[in-house]
Amino acid sequence: MTEQPIHPDVRLSDSHESVQQCPYCDRPFTSDRTHDLHLGEKHEERLGETERVQYEEASEEEEEEIFIFHIKMVILIGILWAAVVMLYMVFVS
Repeated sequence: MTEQPIHPDVRLSDSHESVQQCPYCDRPFTSDRTHDLHLGEKHEERLGETERVQYEEASEEEEEEIFIFHIKMVILIGILWAAVVMLYMVFVS
């Protein structure tokens, strides 16, 4: 049974150049990391040892970036909350 392309209508804009293309569904990617993540998530059963290691590294990088983003958002919410409380204290008193 041949696998049908997952996203046959995916096209990159003229300003983006394809760095990688999925060997299984021909989907284009603009970075090696997104290519590795795609392979690990959509074609996991077909991965060789090298591709599996690349997927795990890309996945760890993404988890770290998401964690840092969440920390930044918590800090921002804290700052905004403190600003609201200060403004409330100034204008209500």
